[in-house]
Amino acid sequence: MFFYLAMKYIKFLLNIHSGKGRYIEIDALRAFAILLMVFYHFSWDLMYFGYIEIDVYNGFWYWFARFIASLFIFTAGIGIAIAYGRCKDYNDFVKSSIKRGLVIFMWAAIISLVSLFQFGSGYMIIFGILHLLGFSVIASAFAVRINRVIIIAVAVVTVFIGYKLFHMASHDLYLVWAGVQQYGRAMPDYYPVFPYFAPALVGLAVGKTFYSNGMHPDLKFLKKNNAVKLLATMGRFSLLIYLVHQPILMAFFSIVQFFRG
Repeated sequence: MFFYLAMKYIKFLLNIHSGKGRYIEIDALRAFAILLMVFYHFSWDLMYFGYIEIDVYNGFWYWFARFIASLFIFTAGIGIAIAYGRCKDYNDFVKSSIKRGLVIFMWAAIISLVSLFQFGSGYMIIFGILHLLGFSVIASAFAVRINRVIIIAVAVVTVFIGYKLFHMASHDLYLVWAGVQQYGRAMPDYYPVFPYFAPALVGLAVGKTFYSNGMHPDLKFLKKNNAVKLLATMGRFSLLIYLVHQPILMAFFSIVQFFRG
């Protein structure tokens, strides 16, 4: 079943990501975020398998991970604004966004199960970056029609609520999605709605400003840059890269550990 879903999704990606009608700067920015994420996870794996000593839960590495996640969600918000500007029927746009968000939630659920088997219940990912992305895609489809000033105001409120919830914890799971952590659980990937939905809202506002009605700013010089073109090609498959890179890294380090005894 998993193999069937994976192959169907890969086919779906290959069909829709031909490059036509896509914006090179957005794809390149998305790829940049994914490359940073791969580097972070590579460093995290080195720590997990005992090759280096870093504190991923504090200091530079903590904020580095949040910067990467925010950049990734920010580009998703821009993408929603662009898709809305191109749509001919808003209801179809909402249905498409909900469907896309649910597909992302499906993959998020699979990653949650993998984390349960890999790290145990105390480190199981309950609301990680993919859960946030799925939520952001669906919620942004409804928020995209709101005035840009109000969107930014809501983003500020989202950050403020996240700040207030940051040091709160509960014995239950029902508010983990919002930002109230659960006692006894240290998720390696945790990005609750508050405050991390804010970058998606900022992305919506930016998209509505610079890509109004699907129009494209004049950035033709980027198309002549080979590095940017390569990044843009990678950016079209950012979600696929996200899904496969960490299992590949974990498998690689597990094999190395096995042969090292």
